[in-house]
Amino acid sequence: MKISKPVLIVANKIDLENARENFERLKGKYTNIVPASAESEIALKKAAEKGIISYDGKSFEVSGEVDVVRRKILDHIKNDVIEKYGSTGVQECLNKILFQILDYIAVYPVADANKMTDKDKNVLPDVFLVPNGTTMKEFAFKVHTQLGEKFITGIDARTRLRLAADHKLKNKDIVSIVFGR
Repeated sequence: MKISKPVLIVANKIDLENARENFERLKGKYTNIVPASAESEIALKKAAEKGIISYDGKSFEVSGEVDVVRRKILDHIKNDVIEKYGSTGVQECLNKILFQILDYIAVYPVADANKMTDKDKNVLPDVFLVPNGTTMKEFAFKVHTQLGEKFITGIDARTRLRLAADHKLKNKDIVSIVFGR
């Protein structure tokens, strides 16, 4: 079952007292369990959009005027979620599912390997999530069918080395695809 039906238990509502007790009881029994508070994540995202806080996904700082009610909510999130568990858990759940359970990697395609930009001069504008073990040529097909069909070589943007069609990509590789016209 672990291979055919991998499971991640998301212990949501970790900001509630009885949820914390349940999480402590369950974490000894299950390995794939992550504490989370989706409501806290939403509250922090909305507060950041309004300029009330600056939020980086792991911590936040109050940067605007906050009324008493909002201050109480933010203090609760900071003390009962962020400080106890390190984050709201939402991003950790996504990362664990993608990079550990499904074994995907993140690969950044660029048009200009020297500047790490696309054709419009945007720095690292895209990321592709692909299965671990994806080859350079398979990646070219994922970016665009014509790139795969006319594939010549890949270039590692960090080392400037040429990458063969059968080169297996690694997590966080930045690559340029050289193709024929």
